[in-house]
Amino acid sequence: MIEAQAGERNHELAEPHWPKDKNFSGLFLVITGTAQAPVWEVKRHAVGHIIEIRHRKRWPYVKHSSIRTGSCRSFAWLGRSRSVETG
Repeated sequence: MIEAQAGERNHELAEPHWPKDKNFSGLFLVITGTAQAPVWEVKRHAVGHIIEIRHRKRWPYVKHSSIRTGSCRSFAWLGRSRSVETG
Protein backbone atom coordinates (compact mmCIF):
# COMPACT_ATOMS: atom_id res chain seq x y z
CA MET A 1 0.00 0.00 0.00
CA ILE A 2 1.27 3.46 -0.92
CA GLU A 3 0.00 6.77 0.49
CA ALA A 4 -0.07 9.25 -2.41
CA GLN A 5 0.69 12.92 -1.88
CA ALA A 6 -1.07 15.84 -3.56
CA GLY A 7 -0.18 16.13 -7.26
CA GLU A 8 1.22 12.59 -7.63
CA ARG A 9 -0.12 10.48 -10.50
CA ASN A 10 -1.29 6.97 -9.62
CA HIS A 11 0.06 5.36 -12.79
CA GLU A 12 3.51 6.86 -12.09
CA LEU A 13 3.44 5.55 -8.52
CA ALA A 14 2.47 2.08 -9.77
CA GLU A 15 5.22 1.80 -12.42
CA PRO A 16 8.10 0.70 -10.11
CA HIS A 17 5.85 -1.93 -8.53
CA TRP A 18 4.85 -3.78 -11.71
CA PRO A 19 5.34 -7.52 -11.17
CA LYS A 20 8.49 -8.87 -12.86
CA ASP A 21 7.03 -12.38 -13.30
CA LYS A 22 5.38 -12.66 -16.75
CA ASN A 23 2.88 -15.17 -15.34
CA PHE A 24 1.75 -12.91 -12.49
CA SER A 25 -1.97 -12.34 -12.22
CA GLY A 26 -3.74 -10.60 -9.33
CA LEU A 27 -3.66 -7.63 -7.00
CA PHE A 28 -0.30 -5.91 -6.79
CA LEU A 29 -0.86 -2.43 -5.37
CA VAL A 30 -3.30 -0.28 -3.41
CA ILE A 31 -2.75 3.49 -3.57
CA THR A 32 -4.48 5.73 -1.05
CA GLY A 33 -4.64 9.48 -0.65
CA THR A 34 -6.66 12.28 0.87
CA ALA A 35 -8.33 15.01 -1.19
CA GLN A 36 -11.36 17.25 -1.08
CA ALA A 37 -14.48 15.78 -2.67
CA PRO A 38 -18.19 16.49 -2.85
CA VAL A 39 -20.21 14.84 -0.10
CA TRP A 40 -24.00 14.75 0.09
CA GLU A 41 -25.97 15.99 3.08
CA VAL A 42 -29.26 14.15 3.51
CA LYS A 43 -32.08 15.37 5.73
CA ARG A 44 -34.76 12.88 6.68
CA HIS A 45 -38.27 13.22 8.03
CA ALA A 46 -38.95 11.65 11.44
CA VAL A 47 -40.34 8.52 9.74
CA GLY A 48 -37.21 8.17 7.60
CA HIS A 49 -38.29 9.71 4.30
CA ILE A 50 -35.67 11.84 2.58
CA ILE A 51 -36.83 15.46 2.50
CA GLU A 52 -33.69 17.21 1.24
CA ILE A 53 -30.44 16.25 -0.52
CA ARG A 54 -27.64 18.67 -1.31
CA HIS A 55 -23.88 18.94 -1.54
CA ARG A 56 -22.08 20.35 1.44
CA LYS A 57 -21.02 23.94 0.81
CA ARG A 58 -17.46 23.14 1.89
CA TRP A 59 -16.02 19.94 0.50
CA PRO A 60 -14.47 17.82 3.26
CA TYR A 61 -11.27 15.83 2.89
CA VAL A 62 -12.01 12.20 2.12
CA LYS A 63 -9.82 9.11 1.75
CA HIS A 64 -9.52 7.81 -1.84
CA SER A 65 -8.26 4.32 -2.72
CA SER A 66 -7.08 3.07 -6.11
CA ILE A 67 -6.62 -0.69 -6.52
CA ARG A 68 -4.21 -1.97 -9.19
CA THR A 69 -4.32 -5.50 -10.57
CA GLY A 70 -2.82 -7.08 -13.62
CA SER A 71 -0.72 -9.55 -15.46
CA CYS A 72 2.66 -8.63 -16.89
CA ARG A 73 2.44 -4.99 -18.15
CA SER A 74 -1.33 -4.74 -18.50
CA PHE A 75 -3.45 -3.76 -15.54
CA ALA A 76 -7.00 -3.10 -14.55
CA TRP A 77 -8.04 -0.16 -12.47
CA LEU A 78 -10.75 -1.52 -10.20
CA GLY A 79 -12.02 1.88 -9.22
CA ARG A 80 -11.97 4.26 -6.33
CA SER A 81 -13.66 4.22 -3.03
CA ARG A 82 -14.25 7.23 -0.85
CA SER A 83 -14.74 7.47 2.87
CA VAL A 84 -15.25 10.66 4.83
CA GLU A 85 -12.39 11.53 7.15
CA THR A 86 -13.52 12.01 10.71
CA GLY A 87 -11.77 13.83 13.49
